[in-house]
Amino acid sequence: VQKEQGIQDGAKYFERDTFKSGIGGNTDPSLVKVLSVKSADAIEWLSSLGVPLTVLSQLGGHSRKRTHRAPDKPDGTPVPIGFTIMQTLERHIRNNLSDHITIMENTSVTALLHESKTRPDGVVQVRVKGVEITQNDGEKTQLLADAVILATGGFSNDKTANSLLQKYAPQLSKYPTTNGPWATGDGVKLASALGVKLVDMDKVQLHPTGLINPKDPANRTKFLGPEALRGSGGILLNKKGERFVNELDLRSVVSQAIIKQDNEYPGANGSRFAYCVLNEAA
Repeated sequence: VQKEQGIQDGAKYFERDTFKSGIGGNTDPSLVKVLSVKSADAIEWLSSLGVPLTVLSQLGGHSRKRTHRAPDKPDGTPVPIGFTIMQTLERHIRNNLSDHITIMENTSVTALLHESKTRPDGVVQVRVKGVEITQNDGEKTQLLADAVILATGGFSNDKTANSLLQKYAPQLSKYPTTNGPWATGDGVKLASALGVKLVDMDKVQLHPTGLINPKDPANRTKFLGPEALRGSGGILLNKKGERFVNELDLRSVVSQAIIKQDNEYPGANGSRFAYCVLNEAA
């Protein structure tokens, strides 16, 4: 898609942008290399399954148009790309891989089955051998496996007594979240209970734009105001009608700029806000 649109890009530019965006973090060069070199293969794979990633945007932190998304619907309604990818993959699994993959709905993993042994040097080794699942009716089942992959980790809606957000990024707990009610860090807690080493737990992103519902401004859960709004030409204005930041700067920069404007939305429990203005073309 980039070639068709005449976008001059390459792995070295992608890597440079990624390192610039990761200032203050623990950016692993080997993982950055994988991202920059393998991302095109991932896009081609998703496209082969029917995900229409044909629209390019230049979003925050990028020096070139390289963010792929789906075109809007005929009536102009944006397509939620994350949901579209999940829906497409689910359909592909059900239609083509049902003999190999079982999708279990209304089911939670509630324990990691494991066995432990102590080495002569005193180190305790833990081997995970499966999971315990609990269905909505309370029935528990044990599933044994040679390997368990935890593809979960979000915890920004964790309001429990042992909240991971309060533990690792308490300064962000005062902000609303775009995370759904399922993002309570269950997978992280299951692994942590077995002594698994956790890394980068304090790296919680404060996204610049969540959409405030004027009828319910105090709601602690917001819809994400996607970066595509700014990537399409949307500008941010303060209550005086002034632009105050490069809308395509790093998300951390844009977030802090909004906070510094000190524009408090009425009835939103102190939430700072800005107006995102787009014209018809955007």
